[in-house]
Amino acid sequence: MVGIPIIDLLIPQIAIVSYATSIGYNLYRVWKAAQGQKEEAIVSSYWGYEDGHRSKDDSKIRQFLSAEIERGRSSLRTCVDLLVKEKKAALAGPIRECMDELDLFLNEVRLGPSQKAVIFFDKKGKVDDAVVEKLRKADLDVTHRLSVIAEASQRISRMLVDGASLDLKTEFQRVRLYIQQTREQYKQRVTLFDLN
Repeated sequence: MVGIPIIDLLIPQIAIVSYATSIGYNLYRVWKAAQGQKEEAIVSSYWGYEDGHRSKDDSKIRQFLSAEIERGRSSLRTCVDLLVKEKKAALAGPIRECMDELDLFLNEVRLGPSQKAVIFFDKKGKVDDAVVEKLRKADLDVTHRLSVIAEASQRISRMLVDGASLDLKTEFQRVRLYIQQTREQYKQRVTLFDLN
């Protein structure tokens, strides 16, 4: 199948939204399709970095991001294993590059904000509302992008297993570029914690 890379088809089909509840916000992944839309809860009791919840909110977002990175990486591993089994290991190079990018990303997410962020997480520290709003938006953007990466990786993997003909080099070059761009967005998110 030659045409628009799968990841580009998925970008407008997935959205991340938040709904207010009595115990904060719940973040949902929304799947848009011709038959309607489906919602899936992904992060519950997210307070949007209100006082007293900042550290928990960051932890919840990072847990979700880690899970999405691992979901994407697992699908990519399936692709590599299939190509090796079919004696097409030479085609696995771009997939391994994506896996390497995801490994780097996972390390960045697990390390969390820098130590300069102590003021942000201090319950007595005053944080500008504009910074908090930028952080909420960044959370939605990065969770959206990682959902797209994980879903694209799963779909490509399923298509390979089903024997579909794909331009693997193009598909995974595009996935890798999207991973790199998402890592950059994540790094920008982390700088928002540094209030010095």
